[in-house]
Amino acid sequence: MRVFTRRHLAAAIAGCAVVFGMGSPAAAADGSAEDTYATVLDPAGRPTFVEVTAPTLAQEVRRAENLPGSIGASFATEAGVAGAPSDDTWRGSLWGNDALHIDDVTPRPGTTGQLVAVLDTGVSPAEEDWTPGQVRCDLGADVIGDAYTTSSGGTGCVDPHGHGTHVAGTIGAVAGNGKGVAGIASGVGIIPVRVLNASGTGSDIGIAQGIVAAVDHGATVINMSLSGPQTPNYNTAIAYATSHGVSVVAANGNNRQTGNQAVWPASVPGVIAVAATTAQGTSAYFSNSSGTATVAAPGYGILSMDARHTDPSFPYVSMSGTSMASPHVAATVALWRAGHASATAAQVRDALIGTAIDAGPAGFDNEFGYGTVNPYRLLTGVEWPAVPADPAPADPAPVVTTPAPSPVVTTPAPSPVVTTPTPSPVVTTPPAGPEPAPPSLPVPAPVITPPPAVAPAAPSSVRVTAQVEALRVSWAAVPGGGTAPVSGYRLYRDGVLRATLAGTALTDRVDGGIAHTYAVEAYGPGGTSARISATGTARWAAARLALNRTAVARKGRIVVRGTSLRPGSVLTVRETYAYRKTTRTVALVTVRLTGGDVSVSVLPVQSARTGTLTVQGVGRDGRVVRITRSIRVG
Repeated sequence: MRVFTRRHLAAAIAGCAVVFGMGSPAAAADGSAEDTYATVLDPAGRPTFVEVTAPTLAQEVRRAENLPGSIGASFATEAGVAGAPSDDTWRGSLWGNDALHIDDVTPRPGTTGQLVAVLDTGVSPAEEDWTPGQVRCDLGADVIGDAYTTSSGGTGCVDPHGHGTHVAGTIGAVAGNGKGVAGIASGVGIIPVRVLNASGTGSDIGIAQGIVAAVDHGATVINMSLSGPQTPNYNTAIAYATSHGVSVVAANGNNRQTGNQAVWPASVPGVIAVAATTAQGTSAYFSNSSGTATVAAPGYGILSMDARHTDPSFPYVSMSGTSMASPHVAATVALWRAGHASATAAQVRDALIGTAIDAGPAGFDNEFGYGTVNPYRLLTGVEWPAVPADPAPADPAPVVTTPAPSPVVTTPAPSPVVTTPTPSPVVTTPPAGPEPAPPSLPVPAPVITPPPAVAPAAPSSVRVTAQVEALRVSWAAVPGGGTAPVSGYRLYRDGVLRATLAGTALTDRVDGGIAHTYAVEAYGPGGTSARISATGTARWAAARLALNRTAVARKGRIVVRGTSLRPGSVLTVRETYAYRKTTRTVALVTVRLTGGDVSVSVLPVQSARTGTLTVQGVGRDGRVVRITRSIRVG
């Protein structure tokens, strides 16, 4: 085909079929020179690829589509040696890419229509391993509100910490460009959403706002390499994402040695929670093992981009954590979604689980979840081929040896001997006795084949008992032994695995006022039982109001604290005091709450020597709570 002049190309992009002279070559709208072909089928279905030329690209496409037997126009794209690793400078250090066999998926998967939102410390778009425009600053967001927000125009395209750029590089660094590293989903679009500040911290509300912004800006996958304590503020934002078909992937936490408590947002229903593995395939020592992981992925010693590098010749750094494991899975999801655009978030999660490589104890376990993520099988539909064993040598042909004939020995005839015959002796045969018994042989023990194990019975008497901001789930033990042995129990909360247990009870910390459905199943060598469900709602903790003191010097402040209050409600502090034989009441502060706990300081009226403070708020259960305290000033 042909190449337009710059002026001709601009006109073609604008939709005008303008020809500046015959023989002016044609070009694609992105400026790349591509040959246009018509795919023509004969009556037997055999395809022929016919190159077509025309003054403009649009005319080439029309000619290709109108050829007799044509099923459409296409453009030639480059292909390479199958399975060859990319030629990036530090590709040999990316053990995670090797473990996932991503270079062996041929043809290399595309990322058409995919945008991965990285909710993190921001993303630096200036790194050498991006293609121009790959980091979508035009779609980014920044909820922090600091000087970096201002300097980047609120686009998220700044990373004073470096964590977010490292994570984004694992997802989409360009492979095969002869430099740097190679992302799992090479070249995929990155939406930077800055929800953590320069020290790597942020708030649950800010993160929830970032999730909503990512969905609204067109993300198909969200990666959150961050974690914190339990909070309900993630739930609605994540539900908003999954209801719009957006897959949410999160780090499962690095706190195995510091309490090993479940972390959020990884524990929110619908999230794909990712644990970390080492290059030896073991669970990383820091990776949370509380039973909330969905799958595991490489997360130890991961090399990726370094936004804070000081050596221009090596803008890369190695990091470890479930933060590094999560982007391996997010990128894998983007590759699969490129070919399954209509898949729901639940279907994506099921596809990951169904193709994962079982690791650790058989079946689900607390360290690996359902196993190590397996993009090769997910994207190709087949297992990674094992290296075939060397064929056994063929049995050698038997060697037949023909014995040499025995020599013929001629014995000379003896000379005749003349003897006198004597009478033959009389031989007496003794009477026959009984035949001796044959030697005794050991009798082989009978081979007894045990009956196959079967799935255990379902648990019974499942109960959910309400406590203060907690629910206790208990059930009757399933009798084991026989053909239905019991190895343990799996407990699900709202359809998501909460824990794998040997016992028959668990106290689950949850917010009050929200109904949760728990299901319990027994499992053993013979399979898994049916799930038995029960529902419960935890009680809210009682709202409390308090003052740190009731007497202050002039211009002294009193701290008012409230706990277990309803988010979105209003806390008011009023002072009543005597003034010239009259009683006055003034509002010292009115605060609308964003969380359940609050601490504010108030300055009493300076002219009043004594007075009364009244503090009023609303508990999570909707009840109004109020305290009144006498105070003294001066």
